[in-house]
Amino acid sequence: MTDGTVMWTSPSGRKYKTYPGSRLLFPALCLTTGELPTAPTAYAPPGDRGVMMPTRRRTREQDRNRRIDAERALNADRVAERNQPPPF
Repeated sequence: MTDGTVMWTSPSGRKYKTYPGSRLLFPALCLTTGELPTAPTAYAPPGDRGVMMPTRRRTREQDRNRRIDAERALNADRVAERNQPPPF
């Protein structure tokens, strides 16, 4: 409700009305505010918006596989460097 009153309904169907606690301490602040203005309409993008989106050259799976292969190549270089026989 506009004055802060809340209506609670229990599972058994009984209704309870509660008032804001500030109503007792500051009665001048608990005046009704009246009707709120309606919200502006939501922005609707043009129907051909998807046409402006560029197409992918590679799929996400191909990109992921390429990144994994590149990281494995870096790791293979490090492993090969560390797995050399001892110098003695």
